[in-house]
Amino acid sequence: MSMIEMIGGLAVGCAVGYVAKDKLASSSNTQSAKLAESKQLYDENEKLARRNKELERENEDLLIELQKVRKNAKNNSGDLEDIEDQLEAARREIKSLRQQNDTLSAKAREYKVACESLEAQLKMYKSK
Repeated sequence: MSMIEMIGGLAVGCAVGYVAKDKLASSSNTQSAKLAESKQLYDENEKLARRNKELERENEDLLIELQKVRKNAKNNSGDLEDIEDQLEAARREIKSLRQQNDTLSAKAREYKVACESLEAQLKMYKSK
């Protein structure tokens, strides 16, 4: 886009130069007015050229900033994937621990029943 603006600026400059040359050559009576107009057009052309350069620099700065934003987004995407992997691993571990807890709770109930049975037998033997 900056190349288009530069070509446009050159085209405007050439057109202004041609028009200014044509007007200066057509009449010597209005030469001073045409010189003033030519100077004004030249100044305007210079102003547009400076503005074009400023916009090119701004465009470059924005492209650099865009690259930084894309890099940050890519890094954040990688971090998100790592966090999702850690979450999935934690879920698997919780599931495994719950199964172990259920198994141990069942064994504890069995041992409790066995212990109560043994205590009952012990009381029965003591009472005899």
